Amino acid sequence: MRIGIVGAGNIGKTLSHKLSAAGHDVKIANSRSPQTIDPEALSTGARAVEAADAVRDVEVVILSIPLNRMPAFASTVRGTARRRRRRHLELLPDARWADRSPRRRRN
Repeated sequence: MRIGIVGAGNIGKTLSHKLSAAGHDVKIANSRSPQTIDPEALSTGARAVEAADAVRDVEVVILSIPLNRMPAFASTVRGTARRRRRRHLELLPDARWADRSPRRRRN
């Protein structure tokens, strides 16, 4: 499977390492540049790319970035999906943010 990961922190790096070791074609990107990605993330065959390239020509995009940065990246994902005329584009948000949704204050 062709997988693009945007976010090369602890979770993105681990996913890159494990998924490429399992035989998947993995591209990983961060907000800086491909040269700044930890070599450990690439040690099992993943490729470091620019963020826009990570979502191009893949079957799954994993966003491992803070929730407040996702809206800015959404146009890149949408534009790539439209160009490719995909029937389905899977977005998997980073699990570490699942419990940080805004909560109502009790009075």
